[in-house]
Amino acid sequence: MTLRPHRRLLAGREATAVVVIACCALLGQTTGCGGRGRGAKERNSSAQAAGASTDHYLPASSAQPGARGGLGPLARPLPPPAPKPTGFLPLGTSCVTPECHGAYAVAPHIHGPVAKRSCESCHADDVGGHKYPVFRDPIGMCSFCHVVAGTKSHQHKPVTQSCTSCHNPHVSDAKFLLKAEPIDRSCAACHRVPWKRYTHSALASGDCSLCHQAHQSDNRMLLIGGTGPEHCFLCHEGVREAIAASPYVHKPLREQCTGCHDPHATDFEHQLKAPLDQSCLSCHKKLRERMQKVAYHHGAVTTGRTCANCHTGHASSHASLLPQRMDEVCLRCHDRPITTEDGRVIADMRPELKESKYRHGPVRSGQCSACHDAHGEDRRMLLRRPFAETFYAPFDVGNFALCFGCHSSEMVLLDKTVELTSFRNGQDNLHYRHVYRDRKGRTCRTCHEIHGSNLPKHMASEVPFEGSDWPLPIRFEKTQTGGRCSPGCHNPAAYDRNRPVTRPIAEDVK
Repeated sequence: MTLRPHRRLLAGREATAVVVIACCALLGQTTGCGGRGRGAKERNSSAQAAGASTDHYLPASSAQPGARGGLGPLARPLPPPAPKPTGFLPLGTSCVTPECHGAYAVAPHIHGPVAKRSCESCHADDVGGHKYPVFRDPIGMCSFCHVVAGTKSHQHKPVTQSCTSCHNPHVSDAKFLLKAEPIDRSCAACHRVPWKRYTHSALASGDCSLCHQAHQSDNRMLLIGGTGPEHCFLCHEGVREAIAASPYVHKPLREQCTGCHDPHATDFEHQLKAPLDQSCLSCHKKLRERMQKVAYHHGAVTTGRTCANCHTGHASSHASLLPQRMDEVCLRCHDRPITTEDGRVIADMRPELKESKYRHGPVRSGQCSACHDAHGEDRRMLLRRPFAETFYAPFDVGNFALCFGCHSSEMVLLDKTVELTSFRNGQDNLHYRHVYRDRKGRTCRTCHEIHGSNLPKHMASEVPFEGSDWPLPIRFEKTQTGGRCSPGCHNPAAYDRNRPVTRPIAEDVK
C-alpha cells in the first residue's frame, strides 16, 4: 500500500496505533521512514524529489505476498542502500523498498506498524532532511500501545528511560524485537555476569526471563516467582517437597537460598558461593574456631565432600540434617578398617554396631555423638571426655569422665551398695573392688566391649593383656542372680547378689 498525506490521517491516527501488535517499543526516534508528503501547497507532488529515483522508491505493491506481516520476499536480492534523500519525497512514496529500508520487509521479526506499512502510527511528517519526528516523548511513544510498566513496585531501569536500550523499534533478527538473541546477550549490555565453571542452567540456556521479569515486578531483582526461596521453588520443586515433609530444615533455606548459592555462575559445585566447607563454616563460626584448634581431626570433615559427607544441605528427617540415623551415617565409612593419621587401624565397626546381641545404650539408639565428636577433638578416637585406654590404671575419677557422663560415679566410689550395680556379691560392690586401687586398677575396657558384645552386660570375650599381644580370655558366664568368670590363668571367681559367695563355686554353677 502507499501512504497517505499526514493531513488526511490526523483524525484516524489514534485508531491506527491501536492495531500495533509487536512487543518492542519505539523511543526517541528522530529520523526514519516517514513516507508522507508535505502537501500540494508546498511542492509539486509529481515532481522528482532531489536525490530520489523512481526505482529507489518502488510502490509497496511490488512486494511479493505471503510473508510475515503481509509481506513476502523481495523479487530480487536487496541492492546497495540508496543515498539518503536531501529533499521532500513525492506523495505516496513508500518507506519500504528494496533500496530504502528493504530489510523492513524481510526481517524475521517486524514491528506491527512497520509490517502494515503504517509508519504514520508513530511518525509525523518530514520536517526536512528526511527527518520524521515521533509524536510523543520517549516513554509515552511506546506506552501508548504497550502497557508494560508503572503498575508494580519494581521497575526495570531502561523502561523508565528508553525502551530502545533493549529493543529495536522497527525490525530485528530476535524475538520481541530485541537487539540481540538469546536474551542474555541483550541483558549483558548492562549486566556483566561472568561465566564460570558452573553456570546455572537458566543462564546457560541464555534465557534470563526464566527468572526475571523484563519490565516490572512486585519482587526485588524483578524476580518472577516471589521473594526468597519461593522464587527458586518454581524449578526446584523437590526442595519444597523435602521442606514440607521434614521436621528439620536448614535455617538459611527458610530465609534466602542465595545465602549459600550464587544464582548465576560460580567455580564451585551446586552453585555454591564458596567451597562447601567454607560455605558452612562462614555461618558456623564457633565450630570453625574449635576445629582449627583441636589435636585430632575427623577425616570425614576434611576430605572428599567434607561437610556433605555427613550432612544434607536442605532438609532431613533426622536431627543435625543427617541424611540417615547417625550410626548409619557413620557406617558409610566405618564399615571397613580405616588407618588414622597417627597410624592406628580402626576396625570395621559394623559387626559391633549392627550384629552384636548386646549393645551399649548409645549404640542402640544410634547416638555415636554421645561419646565421639564428629568434628574433631583433643583426645584420640575423637572422645568427648577423658577415657582410660589402658588395661590397668591407678584409680582417678577423671579417668572415667566419659563413662560418668551417663553412669553414676558412685558405682565405683562406694564399696557397699544394694542398687547402684548388679555386679556385687551381696552388698559388696565388685566394681569398687576392681577399679578403686592405687595399683593395677582395672579400667572399663578391661572387661567390657565399649560398643557391643554377644555376651550379657556387653562383656568382652577376650581383651589384649596389658603390654602384650596376648588376647586374655575372660570366660564370663551370667547366672540368674550373679555370675562368674575365669580370666586368663586365674582361678574361677563367682558372685551372687542374694547368697554371697565365700568360697570357690562348683563347675556346674548356672
